[in-house]
Amino acid sequence: MLGVLYRNGIGVEADLKQAVQWYQRATEQEEPTALFNLGSLYRKGYGVPQNEARAMELYREAAGTGKGQAKQALSKMKGLDCDSRIFPDLDVSFIQEETQHNLTATYTHIGY
Repeated sequence: MLGVLYRNGIGVEADLKQAVQWYQRATEQEEPTALFNLGSLYRKGYGVPQNEARAMELYREAAGTGKGQAKQALSKMKGLDCDSRIFPDLDVSFIQEETQHNLTATYTHIGY
């Protein structure tokens, strides 16, 4: 994906503004990784004005496609600004399910 190449300077000079443009084009087609990556840029304010509400919207869209990283990012942001006045219909039940699933997988992996 071109956004990743521009963000990380792989084969091109790193350019966050170009990365944002390419991510935005990909999000128009609801591409999960682009949704997540653009959300990360908004969350941190890299190449765009910092906007946690926009980051959560993008993470939520990506999580809706099953993107695990987006689910994790939402769970981390839950304590930051998961305000029901901003997101009145935000269903975070999947966060608890994902956390339990990850704990079970971790315990299985390490032999508990």
